[in-house]
Amino acid sequence: MHLIVNGYNLRGYPVGIANVVINFINSISKYDDVKITVAAFKDIPSCITERIVNRDNISIKKIGFKNPFLWLFFSFVHFVNFHKADLLWSPTPIVPFFIRKNIRRLVTVHDFVSRDFRDTMTRAGRLVSALVEPRAIKSADFLWCVSDYTCERLKNYYPRRRSENIITGSAPDLFFKKAEQNKASRNFLSSIKISKDYILFVGSLEPRKNLKFLLEIFAELKREKDLSLVVVGARKWGKTDIKDIINSDGFPKDDVIFTDFVSEDELRILYNNALCYVSTSLNEGFGLPQAEAMKCECPVVSPYNSAMIEVVDGAGVTVKEWDKGVWVNSVLSAIKNRNEIIKKQNERIKNYSWDKVAQKVYNVLKENLE
Repeated sequence: MHLIVNGYNLRGYPVGIANVVINFINSISKYDDVKITVAAFKDIPSCITERIVNRDNISIKKIGFKNPFLWLFFSFVHFVNFHKADLLWSPTPIVPFFIRKNIRRLVTVHDFVSRDFRDTMTRAGRLVSALVEPRAIKSADFLWCVSDYTCERLKNYYPRRRSENIITGSAPDLFFKKAEQNKASRNFLSSIKISKDYILFVGSLEPRKNLKFLLEIFAELKREKDLSLVVVGARKWGKTDIKDIINSDGFPKDDVIFTDFVSEDELRILYNNALCYVSTSLNEGFGLPQAEAMKCECPVVSPYNSAMIEVVDGAGVTVKEWDKGVWVNSVLSAIKNRNEIIKKQNERIKNYSWDKVAQKVYNVLKENLE
């Protein structure tokens, strides 16, 4: 079974979709009858290649243009059409035009931000999604959704499609786990000015993540407990009202720490040392930071919506309303009941492993490609 992997997302840091690609390749390559060819950019960074396991059945072909658009719609198309394989795997619903129709396709769907939260996307992003997403999903021979929630959304939006059965599943990186504090972790926390207990948020500034609400409840939470809020990945405020909130009269500005990009080592330290992880997101296709926090034995507080229900509810704390007082009490409860929550989360997170995901995909492909 020979798979060509669309390496479009392997251009920068190993985060987001790039992590999905890396982990899936590492897990499905454990099957002896699987051969994987990754079509990637000529300048694919070493921080990605170093994380892909060294197995004889994995090869990385650095091809074509360095411009992402030209690479995807010209170099990649040419490579796929003239490179014999059983299947093309696209880790996102982007399958460029002019791929030969006889080449079978596996397409992974992470969410439907392009439909449900169009205003959070760039104009270019909306255009690309409108042009390629429907066609990629409808014509896919195999579909893989990262959660049951995303699967149901797909069925609703695309009742007519080639692939009747949908594979579901995703998982946090194996790298995330419980680790004891040491000198290196203490030095890192000190370097970003963390000097007291803190709650953690990981994500972008797009409106869907609802960081504004988290900042508002943090101001009230500070009246109950002396702690900090650490926000990872949202340093550049851009065109939002976040800066206005931070600089408003009476806001505990000195206790909110914004970081730039952090490495996996540093993110694991932050998860491991946080009192709890708090998300106020309006929608998640899976809830990867929640799963990562669970792996690091960090209690999770999330809204009762989207895929966060299946990942968090019954293990961490889910909040069903948007009352600030209820959220403050929920965070305080999670901190107080850390040990009990961690035990439940440790059981829940066992359901999420890349080996289990790879086995699901492998079984479907094995049955249908031979």
